[in-house]
Amino acid sequence: MNPNHFTRAYTHSPSEIAKNLPFYVHRAGWKAQKPGFVNTRKENEFYDYQLQYIVKGTCHLDWNGTTYHMKPGEMFFIDLSKEHSYSSDKLHPSEVIWIHFGGAQAQTYYQLVEGLGPIFQSDNPQTMGRMFRELVYLFNERPLCLDLYVSGLITSILTNLAVYALQGGSSHPDAGAVYTDKINNAIAFMEKEYQSNLRIEDIAKAALLSPYHFSRIFKQSTGFTIKEYLIKFRLTQAKYLLANTDLSQTEIAAQVGFTDQSYLGRVFRKYEKTTPLQYRRHVADRL
Repeated sequence: MNPNHFTRAYTHSPSEIAKNLPFYVHRAGWKAQKPGFVNTRKENEFYDYQLQYIVKGTCHLDWNGTTYHMKPGEMFFIDLSKEHSYSSDKLHPSEVIWIHFGGAQAQTYYQLVEGLGPIFQSDNPQTMGRMFRELVYLFNERPLCLDLYVSGLITSILTNLAVYALQGGSSHPDAGAVYTDKINNAIAFMEKEYQSNLRIEDIAKAALLSPYHFSRIFKQSTGFTIKEYLIKFRLTQAKYLLANTDLSQTEIAAQVGFTDQSYLGRVFRKYEKTTPLQYRRHVADRL
């Protein structure tokens, strides 16, 4: 790449089939920005999402009342319908790779990490940088099955971003390793005491956090509410017992912490789209 100012931008119109993929790109590019370059958007002025990876220099992002300063290897992930502004440093102008994208999973990934952003890192910056460069290469070459390649790459990028952030690698103060340890302690407590009538207060106490703060951090870190995590863990234990024992549904419900057989049935119908008895028969037929 030319060390002077340059812009390589690629506009794309995905097929209607591609719009059903997890991700598809509207536009992507690689740009060495001029010192002091600024891009500002107002509320609802644009649409879908943007990833921007810093290759060189310093980039500034004004987001939700806070100014963030990004260095090489960092990236931002933002909802473009929200008011924001990003700029290139005057003394150390930035070189960036960016992707404007949507897709069936775009909102899901954004909601997963929204409270931990908007600035993110990777556990392997070299690999992350390579994936962003490969995206630009794909749009330059435009191979057959471009949309499939692109969707797979964005899936890899966002999965790496989300896992690292949720494990404490985000720039957000609530995502620090101290909270990761507390969440892990709380999960261990739930999985040990899941047969009991657990309250949020009991679980938060195990994490040494207030119930309100713990509930918020737990959702940010795991993608589950506390209640959902506990129900899903109990459901997993119930499925194991249905598949591997002759215990009755009443006995299983009592063993895994559900109040009664009826509640076990409601949970199965809601999350598994079947009944406990049908699940047992289905699994037994395939042993």
